[in-house]
Amino acid sequence: GGVVLKNEIRGLEILSEDGEEGTALVRAGAGENWHGLVEFALDQHLSGIENLSHTRVAEVSKVSRAWIYKYIGKSSDSLITYSLDAIGKEFAKVDGLLNQKSADEVRASLFQGTFRMLSESGKNPAVLALYYRYAGTHNPIGLKIAELDQQYVEFVRSRLQKFFGISAAEAKIVSEVLHGMRMGLAHRYSNMGLSSLTDFEGVLKGVRRVMKHFTIEDEKVKSKK
Repeated sequence: GGVVLKNEIRGLEILSEDGEEGTALVRAGAGENWHGLVEFALDQHLSGIENLSHTRVAEVSKVSRAWIYKYIGKSSDSLITYSLDAIGKEFAKVDGLLNQKSADEVRASLFQGTFRMLSESGKNPAVLALYYRYAGTHNPIGLKIAELDQQYVEFVRSRLQKFFGISAAEAKIVSEVLHGMRMGLAHRYSNMGLSSLTDFEGVLKGVRRVMKHFTIEDEKVKSKK
């Protein structure tokens, strides 16, 4: 005969919390199931983990868990990395800048990207909440956000340097400022009450008013004056 071992080690507890980092360390017995861990986290007001289950991702994306296991992986780390990549690519799209051939086209594309991101953040406010909770932290989510931010800022910097004739250092600063403005606006619209003052069209009208008075001066044009 054989021996069958059944893991019955139970127990869930919070070992530590770091408000500055926005993280908590939770110990779960090896015999605890994932659903029980999720319920425990929610009872302790530790949000986020409920969306990091293969079942939940399968429901939202309308694919089978078997497909997720095959093409993404079975571990929670694989699921987190994949989800953050998808979120980041949606919110930091730069494809509209790839084919621009002038400073005016780059300027227009940057604002169009902001319009699109506002629309997406309005539909998915939890994404911006996740961003602002973990941005600047050193846990896996915070590090992934930093990587995606850096990719966007560097790409915009290269467009500004190429089409506006400004130095790499100045283009980097302008790129950081632009990114901060768009993320701040999206956050205020999605999570800070701006959406209660006006609808999406009202926000776009306000942005267009700003655009009338906003210019990134083209050094090449200025030098001709």
